[in-house]
Amino acid sequence: MLDLSIDFDKDAGSKVLRIFRGELRILENLLDRRAEVGVFAESTRDDGKSNVDIAIAHEYGVPDNNIPQRSFLAQPLVDGTYESMLEKEHIKINSKTISKLASIFLKAVKEEFKTNGQGEWQPLSPRTKRKRNKNRSQLLRDTTQLYNAIEKREYNIKTDETYQIITDFYMF
Repeated sequence: MLDLSIDFDKDAGSKVLRIFRGELRILENLLDRRAEVGVFAESTRDDGKSNVDIAIAHEYGVPDNNIPQRSFLAQPLVDGTYESMLEKEHIKINSKTISKLASIFLKAVKEEFKTNGQGEWQPLSPRTKRKRNKNRSQLLRDTTQLYNAIEKREYNIKTDETYQIITDFYMF
């Protein structure tokens, strides 16, 4: 007959159980946390326009107004920018994981501005360049107000505690 008995070290088992319970508490905490990256309604501009409306117009394009799609929120997911940044990070699962993931995505969104959508954004039309008297290669940054309006927010869904994290990014 085959002996299937296992020697179980009670101290080691207790230690594993304590570690497991600690990890479980961390995961439970993560389930209560949310983070968002985007342009939020509260962001204001000097010219009275809405950053949210401008962001939507560029994210999806407005063909009737000759505004091509220049996605900066969805594009990091599509072109691999976010995934590439994630691979470079060594993310540990802890109470700050959601915040860290959102910070990386915010960085990926800002990267879209730096690279003009990884080179995929349509350049300004000659008419628009003449109208604005600008011959610049970087798009969506005439005033930097839209760029500066992109933020990260975090909140706890159990306590409904909402707080905003503004990450300093330097213009390039």
